[in-house]
Amino acid sequence: MKWDKNKKRYVQVNVGSDGKISKTKNESGKFVNYKKDKDPELYRRWMRRTHLKIQDTGEQEDRRTVQNAQSYHKDRRELKRMGKKASNIKGRPGQQVRGMDQVEKAKNDKRKDKEKTLRGKRRDPKSQSSVQFRKKIQEKVEARSRPTKSKIIMKARKNKGKGRKR
Repeated sequence: MKWDKNKKRYVQVNVGSDGKISKTKNESGKFVNYKKDKDPELYRRWMRRTHLKIQDTGEQEDRRTVQNAQSYHKDRRELKRMGKKASNIKGRPGQQVRGMDQVEKAKNDKRKDKEKTLRGKRRDPKSQSSVQFRKKIQEKVEARSRPTKSKIIMKARKNKGKGRKR
């Protein structure tokens, strides 16, 4: 028995021949309870599913069996992928396959929609509307900011001629 911090209780552990406590880990590094996992049907199910068998000691792998297993898995993956594609192609029930002119029209409509959306977002910087817009923004900035010293002097010179006479 050993105290398990995670479970917060004493747990049964394996004691090796050297007297040290050891838990059993599988290939992925997880602790395994082999009493639960000793399923005699497990190997048979795996053989049926993968069409493979574990070779006996000293026996070499049969190349044909390995190639068959690889092609089996490859084919299954391909079929799965093709099934997804086919479901996309099918469309709505009752819908017929489109003709070339319909496909072409759909492409043109899609292209026109794309051009419309881009027109508003990407303006030509040299167009008249862009120039006017930039001028308007510049005037607003100038109105809110403090004038430069040279502008103050120019304004003072203009106002010198106007106003009261001395």
